[in-house]
Amino acid sequence: MEELYHEGKIRAIGVSNFKPDQIANLSLFNTVKPMINQIELHVFHQKPEERAYLASKGIQVQSWGAFAEGKFDVFTNPVLTAIASKYGKTTAQVMLRFQLQSGIVSLSKSANPERVRQNFDIFDFGLTEEDMVAIQALNTDTTVFADHHQAQTIEALAGYVGKTF
Repeated sequence: MEELYHEGKIRAIGVSNFKPDQIANLSLFNTVKPMINQIELHVFHQKPEERAYLASKGIQVQSWGAFAEGKFDVFTNPVLTAIASKYGKTTAQVMLRFQLQSGIVSLSKSANPERVRQNFDIFDFGLTEEDMVAIQALNTDTTVFADHHQAQTIEALAGYVGKTF
């Protein structure tokens, strides 16, 4: 990847699900450090220390799973619904706006065209400091998936390689 970067064939090198120790290792022993790290982030799994480390290294954080896969009653959470109601927005829009104001590039998906439009409609309002603190308080470090940094999880996932579903 570094060769392609130096040749101008790619503009950035990104990684996914790298922990700070992996970022440090990669950065110290290569000439080009990653520019972006895509990690699971949502209101219940905010990783403030990890995000601070990445920011200190100039690495952009990109979230996957911004809506916690709809788990944990995220769309009906009383804190999020109260904030959404205050601005005339959806809870999804509040979650995306929270990530935007936190400096996180957010990936969200929907097969519903109206929800895709709603996901883009987050630039006409801003969350107050009080809103931000209330959402930060939702953090429980709860992942949607198994910890993919555990050997057992990696081995289980490797069992899916080459299989058709």
